[in-house]
Amino acid sequence: MLRWKQILWTVAVAFFLVIVALVVAAWDNVSSEWNVEQAAAQFALNHSPIDKIISHQVFTANQAQEVFYGTDAFGHKWYAFVYGDPFVVHAVPANGLLTKQQADAVASKSGAKPISTHIGYLDTAAAQTFHTSVGPVWEVYAQLPSGNDVYLYFRADNGKAV
Repeated sequence: MLRWKQILWTVAVAFFLVIVALVVAAWDNVSSEWNVEQAAAQFALNHSPIDKIISHQVFTANQAQEVFYGTDAFGHKWYAFVYGDPFVVHAVPANGLLTKQQADAVASKSGAKPISTHIGYLDTAAAQTFHTSVGPVWEVYAQLPSGNDVYLYFRADNGKAV
C-alpha cells in the first residue's frame, strides 16, 4: 500500500510541474505581446492628439500595426496607427473615415460576406505595393459566394477598392 501511495504522489507532483511549466510558457508568450501593446499605446498617447484610448486592434496587412481609437481633449475621435522600430505614429481624424459598418456594407455590395474587419495605415512603401495613395484603409476578410475566403481592401476615406 505504501508503494502505491508513493507512485500516486510522484505522478501527481509530475503532473503539477507540467501544468506549471505550461502556464509559465504561455505567460511568457502573452506578456511579451502585452509589453509591445503597452509601449505602443503610451507612444500613441504621447505623440498623437489622443488622450483617451477607447479601443485597440492589430492590423497586419502592411506590417504589424497597433491601431488605437480614442478621443482628444475636446472629445473629437481619432485613429492612431503605431508601427515600426522605432515607433512611428500617424493620427487621422475618425470623422472623415468610413465606420466599420460602412466598410462591411461596401464589401457586401460586391457579394462578399464579411468575417472580420480591421483598419490600418498604408505608408509610402505599402501604398506603392497596393498601387494607391498613402493613408488609412479598411481590410475586410470575407467569404465570396463561391465559398472562397478573400481579403478585400478599401480606402477608409471614400470606400474605393484598393
